[in-house]
Amino acid sequence: LLPNVITLSSVLSACQTAQRWRLALAVQQMSSAAKVLPNVICYNSTCTSCEQTGRWWMTVGLLRQMSLERVTASSLSYNSAIAACEQVKWELTLVILDSLEHFGGADA
Repeated sequence: LLPNVITLSSVLSACQTAQRWRLALAVQQMSSAAKVLPNVICYNSTCTSCEQTGRWWMTVGLLRQMSLERVTASSLSYNSAIAACEQVKWELTLVILDSLEHFGGADA
């Protein structure tokens, strides 16, 4: 079985369910070595893994990485970042909301 975006998404979803944020980040980073580019679904799983475990800085970093890699963030992407920041970095939540308004965000 060759790795592809579907298998990557499945592994990242399993990491999210198990709240294994470190493993999710490692798998996503290793995916480029396997020449599998993560899509918005992959990023959302990893973002949610980080958000659910209180890693707000990781979630925001992933949102930024999506932008750098030209992966269009979805409303779920922004929701994860906002939820991760709202308790500890409410000012950053405002910045994320502003960027959502500026870039429009996707509906997916």
